[in-house]
Formats: sequence, C-alpha cells, structure tokens
Amino acid sequence: MMESQKLVLIRKEDPNSLEAQALLDERDAASALFFGERGRSLTFHEEVRSPRSTFLVVRSATSFAIGCAALLRLEYGVAEVKYLYTRAVGAGVGRALLSRIERHATGLGYHRLVLLSHKSDRRTISFCNRNGFGAKHRCAGTRFSTEEAWFEKQLTSATRNRAAMTEHVHAR
Repeated sequence: MMESQKLVLIRKEDPNSLEAQALLDERDAASALFFGERGRSLTFHEEVRSPRSTFLVVRSATSFAIGCAALLRLEYGVAEVKYLYTRAVGAGVGRALLSRIERHATGLGYHRLVLLSHKSDRRTISFCNRNGFGAKHRCAGTRFSTEEAWFEKQLTSATRNRAAMTEHVHAR
C-alpha cells in the first residue's frame, strides 16, 4: 500500500447513531451556509429505512466516521444518491463511497442512479463528471428549481464489475 493511501471501511449503519447524525448535521450546515438549502427531508428516517434504500458510513482505520451517503428509491429502476458527504475532501473517500453505493444499487435491482446538486456547487458537479454521471434535465415527479443541477449514471455491467469490491477499500 502506498504511503498516501489509507484503509477505510464502508458499511451499512443506523442513520440515528450519534456519529451518523454528526455527519448529517455537518452536511446540512454546509448546505445551508453555502447554498441556503434546508437539511434533511421530513421523511428522511422513513426513506432510509425502506427495503430498497440504504444508508452507508465510511470509517477510518481507527473507526472514526469520515463520510456517509444514502441510496433512496426514486422510481422504478432508478435510485437517488443523497446526503453524500465526506470530512476527507480530495482523499478518494467520496469515490470509494460512490462505488459502494453503486454496488448496493445493482444488488437492489436499480439500473440508473441520479444525483441532485446545487448549480453553484462546483465540487459536487466536478465529482459527478469525474465519476461517470452526465447532466440530466430533471427527474420526473420532482419539483423544478432553477438552482438545481441533476445528474444521472447508467449502471452497466462494467459499472457493476468495478463496484464489486471488498468491504475494505483504499482511499488516496
């Protein structure tokens, strides 16, 4: 393993745990500060506990929670990546988390992922572009906002193979 790499563990966890709540609170605060957005939806806990949804937490080698993401059903065959957040920006944790989300999505029978970002969130837009997401006009059944940027990614067999990794992944 290269010196610049760190071992991380990504697993399904309870979104009500104190560490998960701290990550989600940080994400909500950043969204409010930078984009004026409110945090989690009122139905967050119901959404992440759905049988076709999942909530993941990334932990460092010392078990410190450093990131999270949720996969939620949007419509038949389509899941939305939500609440994607990492404390270790630029360290590859987001990419590792997205790979695991893709693995869960294919396991749950989804064929496409979508992700919503604020139009001025350059970091997330760049992340989407680097990781195979393309711009999408908007998603059916969602309210339209001129401040939104939707992205989508088809989950192909190549995506499934790339996402099929062990529970331990290396982040840069």
